[in-house]
Formats: sequence, structure tokens, C-alpha cells
Amino acid sequence: MKSNQELLDSLCCPVTRQPLKALEPHQLALINRQVEQKAVSTADGQAIDRPLEAGYITRDGATIYRVEDGVIVMLPAARLPAAQFTALTA
Repeated sequence: MKSNQELLDSLCCPVTRQPLKALEPHQLALINRQVEQKAVSTADGQAIDRPLEAGYITRDGATIYRVEDGVIVMLPAARLPAAQFTALTA
């Protein structure tokens, strides 16, 4: 049986099939600052109103999947387009 880390390492974006990696602490902090400002929405336009506890980003840095209550939300409509975040890769 695979360990939790092995399972996390095998995650990929359901839209692009790109591998995912955990957000860095500074990236998560930047996203959560914008959540507090009510400036974050999902790919289908739903506003995000609570801070992310964690998240995963695609290899190309274009898409983020949030973690809610310990579960990675991998629904394509619920993904967060990274273009809405200023200086995410800085």
C-alpha cells in the first residue's frame, strides 16, 4: 500500500494532467491575503470566502487546487486560476 506522501507525489491536475506540488508558505500567505480582500474566485466564478489551509499548484504555475478540511478539492470547476494572484511566483 502506498504511503500518504507517495499518493500526494502522484497527484496530477485533472484538466492538464500536469504534476502538482504543495504551495510554498509564502505562496499560501499571498493567496490568503487576497482571500481576506475577497479577491479570489474559482474557475467557474465562485468567490472563495475562507482562507486556504493548504494548496497544490501545477508544474506550470497556472492552476491551484485548495485543501478544505484536509481534502484536496480536485474538481475542475473549483480550481483556482493562478493568474488572479499578483506576484505568486516571486
